[in-house]
Amino acid sequence: MTVVDEGLDERCVRGALNILHDLEGFDRIEADLIEKGHVILSFPASLGMSNLAGDLHGGFYMAVSDMAACMAAYSCGCKPVTLQCNFNFCKGIHINGQRVKVDARVVHGGRTIQVVDVTFEDEQGNLCLSASFTTFAKGRLADGDCFSDREGALAIARAHFADAGREAF
Repeated sequence: MTVVDEGLDERCVRGALNILHDLEGFDRIEADLIEKGHVILSFPASLGMSNLAGDLHGGFYMAVSDMAACMAAYSCGCKPVTLQCNFNFCKGIHINGQRVKVDARVVHGGRTIQVVDVTFEDEQGNLCLSASFTTFAKGRLADGDCFSDREGALAIARAHFADAGREAF
């Protein structure tokens, strides 16, 4: 149940609630290139990725940037977690089916700290987002070691729920 200040204008409440919505389209992201310290992803800008203005949602930018940065760091043989990120939104990407390019490059690949630059470009090659990530290596990849696939990650999450005495999803 949502508690709303009675003195708040109804339009403000409706508008604020309209901002809260699901994001979709993560399953449409493709990895076009993976090489040591460099990853290129792409996806078609579609409706499930939009904000209320019909542009790519900032949260979608952020989630995809984090994935790309961690993929680039992982390709250098470490198990990264994000410590810090900075986003500069330069130009909106209109939701119109255009192909968006995401480029992530490790610019510092230290033993424990990695710095990764991530950019988004629209189909016309315009810079739309410039982001910088600092990741921490939780360890190096050992022989046969790999991040879990989706089912493995869900099993880990379910174990965390059980440890907390809660029912998993």
